[in-house]
Amino acid sequence: MLNAVEQLSNRLTAVQEQVLNVRSQSARQLEQLQNLQVILHTFGQDLKVRSAGSESDSVEGQPSAEEFALLLDQMAQTANDITMQLQDGNFRFVSSYTETGQWILIRYDRYSGESWMADNGVWVHLKDPIEVAPSIYEIKVDRADADVKGFVAARLDRQTGDVWWLKQNRWQRLEK
Repeated sequence: MLNAVEQLSNRLTAVQEQVLNVRSQSARQLEQLQNLQVILHTFGQDLKVRSAGSESDSVEGQPSAEEFALLLDQMAQTANDITMQLQDGNFRFVSSYTETGQWILIRYDRYSGESWMADNGVWVHLKDPIEVAPSIYEIKVDRADADVKGFVAARLDRQTGDVWWLKQNRWQRLEK
């Protein structure tokens, strides 16, 4: 009975973590959609002013038709990026082989930066000395024959440019 309660508790915790991840991702996507909505509103207002202000093709101080077309292309790309994020999921993995043939496999959440390394069929959490802010992360792993581990791993915050390198099972931030 106690084991069943513990299993249910663990499952509840896992579901709570998933809900928090979805909530965090949804908040980011909502912010992007709101930014797109502001751009569209501004575009609509500019278009109304342009069409009401003059019949001519060139109104001083107003964007040209080519500039409006470029803005529309940018907004379409932003909408496409948001759609891809919705379909693409949170998790990524990277891998490499060392000189000795050891397979290095790291799984990570690209929005939270949280990461795990495979070790004999078990995922080992890679720790952060400080809390890492939600962002967009990328991890790279490369073979490094001169390194004692046989590989190097680095994590990049694509929005801020912050970089960490992996020392044992802990991320070490590189100072700017």
